Amino acid sequence: MMVNRGFRVFIHHSDGPSIIKYYVTIYYLTQTKLKSPKVLNFFRSKTTLDQNIRMNELYLADRKKQAEFEDKVVKKLQTGKLFSNSEVLLAKENLKRLWKLFVDSDMQLLTYYSLRKDMEPKEVLDIFKRINSTGMVLTNSEILFSELKNTQFDFEEQIWDADLLMEKQTGGLSIGPDDILQTLHLLVKDSTRVDPERIKESDLKDFISVWAGLESPLKSFLYDFLYREFKITHEKILAHKRVLIPLIAYFYYLRTGGNKFQNISATSLSKMKKYLIYSQLLDWDLQTYVDNFSKIIKAKFKNNKNPDFPFTDILNFVQNSGRRRTDLISEDLNSAHRWFVLKILTPTTAFTFLKDPNGERFSPEVDHIFPPFPGYPVPYPTAFYDLGDSVWNLQPVKGTINNLKLDSQPKDFFVKYPQYLKDYDFLPTTNLNDQKWLPQFADQFVLTRKDKIVAWMNSNYGLQIT
Repeated sequence: MMVNRGFRVFIHHSDGPSIIKYYVTIYYLTQTKLKSPKVLNFFRSKTTLDQNIRMNELYLADRKKQAEFEDKVVKKLQTGKLFSNSEVLLAKENLKRLWKLFVDSDMQLLTYYSLRKDMEPKEVLDIFKRINSTGMVLTNSEILFSELKNTQFDFEEQIWDADLLMEKQTGGLSIGPDDILQTLHLLVKDSTRVDPERIKESDLKDFISVWAGLESPLKSFLYDFLYREFKITHEKILAHKRVLIPLIAYFYYLRTGGNKFQNISATSLSKMKKYLIYSQLLDWDLQTYVDNFSKIIKAKFKNNKNPDFPFTDILNFVQNSGRRRTDLISEDLNSAHRWFVLKILTPTTAFTFLKDPNGERFSPEVDHIFPPFPGYPVPYPTAFYDLGDSVWNLQPVKGTINNLKLDSQPKDFFVKYPQYLKDYDFLPTTNLNDQKWLPQFADQFVLTRKDKIVAWMNSNYGLQIT
């Protein structure tokens, strides 16, 4: 196997180099639109040849006979299976992309090396590593996935399929195959640092067996905790993904003890929420932290199948390390990753990071309640200009509302569209006659809203933000 210009290729050597075959599974022709070379995933398939494209056949195709080749491929795909018209059209569209890459292009995108049939997998892998060290360097995750395929050929595909399913269930949230592999590495080797050199043959089987027990609690973590408790629907909301691993480990150990999310106490759930907030806002994304957090969690399960999440122990560890803060101040809400802060402030509203039907705008959109621009007939107070772009003056809204409001003063907008008052959180007052709605009191409006936000965070999440 080898990687060349981003293509992951697994070579099956039969009786000689003349019949080395490359396969693209039917899934990529009928289920996924190929947008760029990066999404092509080539691998040896154990399905019948009639349900695969033979890449050496594509490579040798006559550039002048694209239509004939397309007809031939479609007929092969339909052998033994009835495809819908939409699937056939998608297959043809994807085939055109493959043709452009591998037939029309004068640049060689795939190469192969002939290897002895009796070579050991370890020998082949060493050659694979040396070849790629001179070109596009493989990540440790890619190398480990390759080694795992020697034990279970479709292991990586299972991870990808599970990740795609989780993304659908949560409306867009997934942590990605590499992060799943990192979590598995932690559970098997007690470290998030993926190092293929430390993996023994017996460890590979442990990765596969642990994945069998991790898939379900991982889905529960994403759906029951991140999605249902916070309506987190996209990884863009999370600035630090690695700090999620201890939470995933907690879900894993719960499940191995026979418990599910529904068995978690309200106290434990509150501690998990605190951990998520602290770890994101205070940037606890250090490998040594994540590894030790997970060890603390694992130790709690030695004599208890359903312990509370050990947030206090984790907090003490961070405090004793002296490398990160453990006290939350109001400015942390303003200086941290904005999408995460806005999300935990609106945990019942889902943010959608997908294009609208017209393919132009992204939602959610953020409204500056008081537009932070000078030049209005009545100028803002000087103090406002330090607050205008702060989280205290921001509100996630639907695109329709943002398009209506634009740079309007909030009072003018709500007098005209009072029905949208309910879409704004933590307003100092809904009485539009209050002077805080006037531009000359904009700083008081924003500071009062800040106080309401901090008070709500402390009350709702049990925090002590100062």
